[in-house]
Amino acid sequence: MVRNSPRFRTTPIDQRFCHRGKITMRILLVIIPALFAFAPGWAEQASSRVCEPLVPASSQAFVSIKHSRGLLWEVSKAGAKPSYVFGTMHVVDPRIVMLPPAVEAIFNRSDSFVMEAVIDDSQALEFSQMMFFTDGTRLDALLGDQLFEMTVSALANYGISREVAENMKPWGAYLTLNMPHAVGVPLDLMLLESARANGTAVYGLETLDEQARVMDDLAIEDQVNLLRDAVCNYDTVQKDVEEMKERYLARDLAGLWAFTDRYEVQDTKGYANLMKRLLSDRNRAMVERMQPMLRKGNAFIAIGALHLPGSHGVLSLLEEHGYTITAVY
Repeated sequence: MVRNSPRFRTTPIDQRFCHRGKITMRILLVIIPALFAFAPGWAEQASSRVCEPLVPASSQAFVSIKHSRGLLWEVSKAGAKPSYVFGTMHVVDPRIVMLPPAVEAIFNRSDSFVMEAVIDDSQALEFSQMMFFTDGTRLDALLGDQLFEMTVSALANYGISREVAENMKPWGAYLTLNMPHAVGVPLDLMLLESARANGTAVYGLETLDEQARVMDDLAIEDQVNLLRDAVCNYDTVQKDVEEMKERYLARDLAGLWAFTDRYEVQDTKGYANLMKRLLSDRNRAMVERMQPMLRKGNAFIAIGALHLPGSHGVLSLLEEHGYTITAVY
């Protein structure tokens, strides 16, 4: 399947879309919940300086959380074949895209494949259009000269011109800058393409429109603060992604969870609200929507790994629905 299947197409999906669509395809699987979709800090308001130094959290101790280790989990209940939930990381990296044999075997014999959002050309184009202002608002006017110039410089790493950047919404630029500028297809899309090639039934738990609105509905001030953090700490974000990859490959969900709190947050209320929108609210919705596939049984459900652990995570919510959860890999 993902390894050496002759039916699997490895041509980057980016090539199918217009310029704005290309931008989107690089980042749309990061949005929710990118393992690194949270900027290192959350500024409460702009200070006299464009950038403020990051402050490490006072305590780096790992908190004990439920379902702290493992990427593949069996979900079972009497009356149906077991299904499986697999935590993904939305990045392009051969170490991550190459499925472990135990995971690959279960994927290949599944009757259905379920992911966060099934992507087609029309949805991807709609998502990309939502990343841009259409009412005459300009990003340079929102950010001011210095921050906008820094943003343009960072976006150039992704092939985004000044003219395109001028019309981007802050959250669109923010998501882009939280993505490593690697060429290729991330794990989720590899699984989707392989499932389709194998003739496996494919379902989505969300729409791209729902995913985009999680960010689009944020107040402009909050969007600007997110973007400021991403721009000011761009190099740190890129390095942090590499560390998070290592924790993912070690199947360390507790470590990934702790990583999101490694820096001090000034606006704790705003950050908590964002985390709620990105994770816990969506966790409950996804668990409800996966019930029909679980009742049929033998489903392979791939969602961002940060959705899995914790008392409000997908695995705990499935236990509340009467399922038995067992780590497989």
